Amino acid sequence: MKRNGWGLAAAGVVAALALTGCETSRQACEREKRYNERLAQMQWEMDERLDQVQSQVAGFRHSPPVDVRTVPAPAPVSTGPVWTDDIIYTPDPNWQPQPAPAARPAPAPATNLAARHIRVNQPVRRVQMALQEHGSYRGAIDGKVGPQTIAAIQAFQRANGLAADGVVGPRTWAALEIHAPALGAGNFK
Repeated sequence: MKRNGWGLAAAGVVAALALTGCETSRQACEREKRYNERLAQMQWEMDERLDQVQSQVAGFRHSPPVDVRTVPAPAPVSTGPVWTDDIIYTPDPNWQPQPAPAARPAPAPATNLAARHIRVNQPVRRVQMALQEHGSYRGAIDGKVGPQTIAAIQAFQRANGLAADGVVGPRTWAALEIHAPALGAGNFK
């Protein structure tokens, strides 16, 4: 008995959807057919226009060469006022074209070693302290990236199985961060 009840309920839902104007598969097919017909019409129109343009271009290619000696000279430029859109433009007889501005030279490569070697958002002093804590840096904690700092970065990278490129990127910092002092422990500028 339940089985027939579900069947009747499903038939009722389908009938209700049909009565409320929901789209049937026939309507969807008709809409798709109209769409495909319009698409075919547009394709045909584009092909026709392409043929017209190609024939015009072919006409230009096969036209006889122009003898520049027979082409009339351009009309002289007026030196009087010119009326355009209710504004009067008067040409300046002393006007000369200005040369184009000189091209800017390419920017010089960065000379800031800190920007080239510390690619994480950490102060150089904090990186130096972490390297010193690890034991790979013995120089002064001065906040400057110099040859000793770069050598210490490379030594740390080699000791931790990283590419020894001398750049503290995300991977190097992740390995070095455990040796770094807490941010509140001192002045890192």
